[in-house]
Amino acid sequence: MNAEEMQTDQQHDQQNNQMPPQHEPTQEQPGQLSETQQLINMMQEQMYMMKQTQSSLLAASNENLQLRQQLAEKSGSNGTWHDGSNSTQGPTRRPQTKKPERPVVETDVSETEWAVFLDSWQRYKTMCDLTDVQDIRNELRLTCSAAVNRRLIELNGIENLNSTTEAALLALIKEIVVMSVHHQVHRQRFCQIIQAEEEPIGQLMAKIKAQAELFNFKGLPPPPQKI
Repeated sequence: MNAEEMQTDQQHDQQNNQMPPQHEPTQEQPGQLSETQQLINMMQEQMYMMKQTQSSLLAASNENLQLRQQLAEKSGSNGTWHDGSNSTQGPTRRPQTKKPERPVVETDVSETEWAVFLDSWQRYKTMCDLTDVQDIRNELRLTCSAAVNRRLIELNGIENLNSTTEAALLALIKEIVVMSVHHQVHRQRFCQIIQAEEEPIGQLMAKIKAQAELFNFKGLPPPPQKI
């Protein structure tokens, strides 16, 4: 080998020594892949737990709303709310409803109108649950118009009106407001009742019965017996 060839070989060896070492591509270790998967699993579990917590909070909110509605209904109907633990509760109060309109009686009414007023008054007492004697007397006085109330005081006095019973007070009011009609007039009107054109027989019978009650009609007398 000559000197030139030796020099060339030395140059090749130097170049080979200067080149960086070639490494094989590294692969992800099995331990590192397992740790990454664990982190993913933990994140998924946390998201699942958050959804479960959100669902529980929504269910609790709906249940709380239902309980508040039931409490409001019981408070509105009974005035107070009971949990039902005490079995010896007092009498059940009626649900609170709008107070009905109080009937009013004026002067110069017919006996039919007076009968209508009595019916309205009885229904008003029932709907308002009036049981106390003084409350009934005061409410009955309030049914009278200003003119009727003034006449009551003039004829009977305040002290007597404040101590009378319901039946007696109704009799005093009737003496003032009902127009006095003789039974003969009622009998004459009864005899003048005729059936109008296309008037139902039921309506005609109701009209006859109402007019008959005004003069205590007891029916026709029996026919005279032949001797």
